[in-house]
Amino acid sequence: MLSGAVVAGDGGSSSIYYNPANISEAGNNSNLSLSAAMFSLRSYKLDNFLGNGISPGSLAFVVQPRFITYIYKPTKGKFTFGATVFTRIYERTEINYTLQKKIDILKSHPGEEQYNAYFDYRNRFDDTWVGIAASYEISGNFHVGISAFVSSVAIQYLENIENSAINKVNTSIFSANYNSRILANYNDFRVIFKIGMNYRIKQWRFGINITTPSFTVLSMSKKLLHLKSQTNITYQGIALPDYVVFLTKEGKDVLSRSRLPFSIAVGFVYEVPHSDSHIYFSMEHFFRLKPYLKMEAYPNPKTSIEEFGHRWLSVASGSKELTNVAFGFSWKPTKKVGFMLGFRTDFNYLKDYNLGTYSNYSTLPNTNSNNYHVTGGTELTILRQKIISGVEFSFSRVRNQKQAANFSNPVEYNPVDKIPLQGPLQNTASFQYLSVSLYLSAILNFGGKKGTKTDGQ
Repeated sequence: MLSGAVVAGDGGSSSIYYNPANISEAGNNSNLSLSAAMFSLRSYKLDNFLGNGISPGSLAFVVQPRFITYIYKPTKGKFTFGATVFTRIYERTEINYTLQKKIDILKSHPGEEQYNAYFDYRNRFDDTWVGIAASYEISGNFHVGISAFVSSVAIQYLENIENSAINKVNTSIFSANYNSRILANYNDFRVIFKIGMNYRIKQWRFGINITTPSFTVLSMSKKLLHLKSQTNITYQGIALPDYVVFLTKEGKDVLSRSRLPFSIAVGFVYEVPHSDSHIYFSMEHFFRLKPYLKMEAYPNPKTSIEEFGHRWLSVASGSKELTNVAFGFSWKPTKKVGFMLGFRTDFNYLKDYNLGTYSNYSTLPNTNSNNYHVTGGTELTILRQKIISGVEFSFSRVRNQKQAANFSNPVEYNPVDKIPLQGPLQNTASFQYLSVSLYLSAILNFGGKKGTKTDGQ
């Protein structure tokens, strides 16, 4: 409930992730931490996303799996050990939109046509981590730690756009059509290591945590599919070629590599004198990931249309250099009751990112929005066991984004974007995201005389 501002301490069960040196805060205790529930209500609003005045939205209720962590402190020695399973990211987004209207769009045919537009977007993204950690007490004020994780990242992505214009005169029917579809699935297993240290001096605690780049060790469930077709389209009185380009690869014919960058996090905790309250600050700097192909496949046989080939089928990505910060505050009016507040940033790693030599490759859509999170919660101690409850409010908003499609002012052929039966794609879309999450967890202590410290997260 401290929004991750715990690199220097008081991270409780989340210390294995934020700084493994801090798992020694268990003192003389071993403990088991688990989340009882994580309920999220998420709202997406996409103004002008599919054309001016066409603003689809999505409202989802998600029961999100969180974590289970075990910290083991031997009765003798200076080591502390830990193991954890937690879900770092759990995203579910679905947008479905259908439009029908009468409009004169086919200039070579008299009268109005029945214009049909269909948009289907589905994005499921999971990132589950399994890890172990060890911390060593060099002195009473200085600890070091290391943790190792296997991350299972899985994505199921689909974007489908269908347009048609149907002209009917008496018994004669003429139909112009366009279809674009992208499907990308993979499940990558990555290895990540973290090395941390913390140091205490009087009312101050300082921490540093270094996270290695991820290393992909196994890829499964890989599939890429790109489809694009058009029929009966004319431009300036000239009939354009009909075509159907259907490229798909799966299994060993697709290379997938989902990468995380190298990062360094630092932070401090200040214990306010004459008060059982603490001020927390953490910041993490993520180094740049050079452009790379997240998914790579080669069409076979090669298509005769030059623009549809390896660059169109493969998916490029990368990550810009950025720094996120987190602030927290905790206060314990009594030994059994505590309150926590936090704030953190989550800046978009692809916003204004230049793909360089991969600029002409396909990419998976990105909202370019920066997310902000505000948390608050309570900690209740009953018979040395702790119950933590709280709420997280997340929000983001970004303007002047390129539309995914333009169904509001369709033309027979848009030469700028090379798309039939849609209007020119404009930078008038905006994205708004709101989320409210309820959180409940427990820490069960075993052995020793003192409980663990605040589970801040």
